Amino acid sequence: MIMTEGSLQFDFGANATAMKFDDTKFYRKSFAERMPEGKGVDFIALTKDRLMLIEVKNCTGHESESIWRTDTNLEQHKKSILNKIPNCNEIKSSLEAKHCLFQMEDSFDIEIAKKVASTVACMAGAATYSKGIELDAQIYDCYWKQWEKLKKGTLTLNVILFLEGNFDSQTRSKKMIMRRIQNKLREHLKWLNGTVMVVDASTCTRYFQTFRL
Repeated sequence: MIMTEGSLQFDFGANATAMKFDDTKFYRKSFAERMPEGKGVDFIALTKDRLMLIEVKNCTGHESESIWRTDTNLEQHKKSILNKIPNCNEIKSSLEAKHCLFQMEDSFDIEIAKKVASTVACMAGAATYSKGIELDAQIYDCYWKQWEKLKKGTLTLNVILFLEGNFDSQTRSKKMIMRRIQNKLREHLKWLNGTVMVVDASTCTRYFQTFRL
């Protein structure tokens, strides 16, 4: 099964089932519009031996704009900066600085952790609807039914961040950056019984093939 995200095409294999999760009607209309920060992953894919929740970040050509989001200590840095801002509501610059910090995008590890949590919550919510009440919710049935297999250990859950782009620097290679994000993401998702991987086009072949359009 082949799916497309931006300028990239993902091939999960002929026997796989996959969906563009964040394009589904139930997610967009019944969940995301009502749930603050309720953002879902890009793909859900099901093969013979694994269920995959996949988020795609193609930063090719925009690495300089995205490099700060690879910082797994970004939340601590935000708090450190906020602590240095004078606690005075009359100082306009202080308020503007606080507002700017809170408006910043999350680092990749935080964003993907939130998206995985929202995806699971959305599917769980959809599973509470019976046929005829919410037809749009049924689209997740074939994936949600697999959770019992995950509990039994007959199926593996994989959370995958596909991170494309040249993030090599003088101090850290992209491989080091990917490993750091992966380790932090594993910490965030300890509540979920699955494996967490950060891959790119050169390392994703165990899970899927990818092609540039």
